[in-house]
Amino acid sequence: YHLTPLHGTGRLSLLPDRPVPDSLRPFVFLGHCTDEGKWVSNGGQWAEDDATGRFQATISTFGDYALFLDTIPPKVEINYFSTDLRRAGGFSILVKDNVSGGRLDFRGTINGQWVLLEYDGKSDKLTYNFDDGDPGPGQHRFELVVMDGRGNDTTWALSLMPSTRCA
Repeated sequence: YHLTPLHGTGRLSLLPDRPVPDSLRPFVFLGHCTDEGKWVSNGGQWAEDDATGRFQATISTFGDYALFLDTIPPKVEINYFSTDLRRAGGFSILVKDNVSGGRLDFRGTINGQWVLLEYDGKSDKLTYNFDDGDPGPGQHRFELVVMDGRGNDTTWALSLMPSTRCA
């Protein structure tokens, strides 16, 4: 599959060959497939001022585009989580979506309080460092909500016993 770069960007509008039910309209995106079979999103939205039901998005390359439907929520799994967090500096989690190129929002909390998570898009890794806020000794609940660009979300939780540090 070959994409030819544009000098700048352009707006592409597509009209589905059959009507999309209202219940599925929020999950539609404009995109293309890679040679490996991965979906790549260009996002987009339904044209509000067009009664014909066109979907439009901004593109920066010529290529074969289509409208896709994404109803699959992101996946969450442990990357690094020590069984003894007293000696660990934190933990990391992998977040993966079935569509690349799309937006991925996340919110992490410990005991209901927001915590700073570092995201590395190349490795799909979220990292929590105890130096950014060690919740102290005892049992705690880490909760993560991840949402893709089409509104599919996953809530994932884990109990943790963070480090007890001596200065």
